[in-house]
Amino acid sequence: MKIINKQTCPTCGQTINEVEIVLVAPMVKALVRVFDWCSQNNQWEFRRKDILKNDIEIARFGDLRYFGDLVRKPKKGSYKISHARTLAFLRGELSIPTKVYKKTRSPFVHIDTKSFRTISEVPKLGEVLDEDMEIIVRYK
Repeated sequence: MKIINKQTCPTCGQTINEVEIVLVAPMVKALVRVFDWCSQNNQWEFRRKDILKNDIEIARFGDLRYFGDLVRKPKKGSYKISHARTLAFLRGELSIPTKVYKKTRSPFVHIDTKSFRTISEVPKLGEVLDEDMEIIVRYK
């Protein structure tokens, strides 16, 4: 894994700058699968592991709550999809941020206001991988 611009506290070793989180196509595919399940079951609150089977999808699905208010986390272990916003995004009618920055222990993110895209413009996974096909972790 390539790490760019990471800064740590010299005393405790904790990361002191923000990590970049990028919305990529596989996350959108997981969103589509969850949206389809919710539509079929008419149930908009769910647990990730009840729908997604891939460990990576399960882990990254939680990051979707930082992008365009499509997914919310009302309580621990539970997620809720905004039907109207997600449908508008999936139809290409809504632009959402595709890049946010987050401090390690903070629930808040800073949105890159220049990164708003529609579904057809979401970066492909290959755009965030290095030459060894590992994710590039960038810090701001």
